[in-house]
Amino acid sequence: MADNLNIPSLPSSVDLNIRRAIDAIERFLMYQQRELTSLSSSAGQVTQSGQIVNAVALLSIPPKPLNLVATGGFDKILLQWDNPYYRYQSYVEVWRSTVNDLGTAALVGTSNGVLYSDNPPVSATPATYYYWVRFINSASLAGSFSAVASTITHLGADNLTIPGTASIWDAIIGIGRITNLYIDDVIQSESWNGSDIGWKVDKLGYCTFNGGTFRGSVTFQSGSTGYSNIADRPNFRGAWSSASVVHVVNDEVTKDGSSWACILAHTSSVSNGPPTLPTTSNTWWSLKAQRGEDFDVIVESTNGDIFRVGQALTTTLIAHVIQNGLDVTADIDSSRFQWRRVSRIPDAPGDAAWNALYASGYKQIPLSVDSVNSQATFHCDILNL
Repeated sequence: MADNLNIPSLPSSVDLNIRRAIDAIERFLMYQQRELTSLSSSAGQVTQSGQIVNAVALLSIPPKPLNLVATGGFDKILLQWDNPYYRYQSYVEVWRSTVNDLGTAALVGTSNGVLYSDNPPVSATPATYYYWVRFINSASLAGSFSAVASTITHLGADNLTIPGTASIWDAIIGIGRITNLYIDDVIQSESWNGSDIGWKVDKLGYCTFNGGTFRGSVTFQSGSTGYSNIADRPNFRGAWSSASVVHVVNDEVTKDGSSWACILAHTSSVSNGPPTLPTTSNTWWSLKAQRGEDFDVIVESTNGDIFRVGQALTTTLIAHVIQNGLDVTADIDSSRFQWRRVSRIPDAPGDAAWNALYASGYKQIPLSVDSVNSQATFHCDILNL
């Protein structure tokens, strides 16, 4: 073999694969010239120190990769393909695009095996990426591209706070659960203000929402439906007074032993008070519960009527309606029973909230130390529905 190879340069217009083939032949011949210590030829094969190098195999185009699979992770994508079973495999090129078009793909890395972990650009929203791979042999000849594989990578790392807390701004949980062991007393929205803004769900299953849409049936196993909004809640104002008291709709007052509900906002005066029975309504007031002439309401406490601070006591208040000496409670619908709490130390918001819970539907109610602010009295009215 000559000491020097004299292979002319190829013009740039020659096809890339032909140029690669010529380059491979040149490298092969130079390799043989420089390294081989003993040569023998047999059916197109060259022997070097007992090893057989097949020039035809070295210059063959690598096969097409099979079974490329892309698996999306939080901010990485794992690629996997079948092992290339051919001689003189060198490495694998990995190409990526944001659309299913090989012509737009860019080389993003190489692999010496059958796996590749890609780090696509961070995205504020889930993004789909498309991948192709191809084999490159020892002569730098490239084979055909694999079939396309695609997957979705999830939110970028800028939405993850580490260590200790993960803040997920937008996510879909397919199958999973959060147990009591891993949550606080409640799960709540960032906007929750403790009363009427935002939402919360506690470990006992109680929840508060601003609203909801139900596509199926709703079943109440016990309790009351309450009021659809705060404006519908009755607000007990005590005995009616003509001394310029500002009243709003759903204020409740008592007069001559009967209860009246405000139906038109106004400022009280001697001319706009509740009417005298048997008249049951006027422009400003409507009868809510009429004074009983032939029945009495007796409230029974199952565990006494005095709770002291520090005592973990509970009781049940039971209303009994007595008419002509007979207990007729069972004959009266529970929707006509309305309970009221009047705190000795003024607590209008607390009383209003408690009254709203038991405004209708309960013939008996549970009480504990937490139900009372210092001292309070509880009343049960039978509504004239």
